[in-house]
Amino acid sequence: MSSLAPADAPSLAFDFDLRRDLTSCSALVELPGALVALLREPTCLLRFDGAAAVEIPLAGPARVLACDDARALLHVEGPTPSLLLLRADTMIALPLGESVELDAGMLDRGALLLAARREPSPSQPRRIDLRNASLEFIASLAVALAPEELARARPRAMAEGWLVSNGLTDTGEVVTLCLFDARWQPVALSRDEPGPRELDVVDAARLLSRAPRTSSSGGDAATDSSARSSAHAQATCASASS
Repeated sequence: MSSLAPADAPSLAFDFDLRRDLTSCSALVELPGALVALLREPTCLLRFDGAAAVEIPLAGPARVLACDDARALLHVEGPTPSLLLLRADTMIALPLGESVELDAGMLDRGALLLAARREPSPSQPRRIDLRNASLEFIASLAVALAPEELARARPRAMAEGWLVSNGLTDTGEVVTLCLFDARWQPVALSRDEPGPRELDVVDAARLLSRAPRTSSSGGDAATDSSARSSAHAQATCASASS
């Protein structure tokens, strides 16, 4: 039987001893080289790395809207609700004009997606806002996507612009896929059967799109291989079911 603590085992040393009550911690966010705790009492961020722990007061309770390997987007309540974008070494704040439930997602090129969680209507369709890595406004688009579809049908960077699934024209027409150039002018369209598409960009001229299938269609997902041209997108079913 091996000993729980062999005599030649190295000692487990900690960089510093954090003596702090974390019972009010609502979430832990891991960033490169740092860990951030969201505390409710007091309302603050506790950021610690291998050298020290730093407490950053907040105007109100915070919750995580979205995160990836390098950053996290928080919604901070308070007299003036705001967004707070955390990276390992920086924080960027964006005041919000009103208190509203938001859906968010991390996008390519360091961009972010924001969408108010409201019921859409013919006069007010659902809109998504794209913001860059500094939370500066990029574009606002009308889409026919439910909140639960935003994550898997998120816009993707392609060529010099962006590829959008299930967008709406000014007349309310649903466009299955639309590729915008760097100036947000449409350069390629696909008007196949409307519906959200999960998008994988192969290169500047090719992509793969996947759409959920109903149980009556005999498969879990369809894969479309789409090639971009200057005027339109050609879409061909590559795989219907296994």
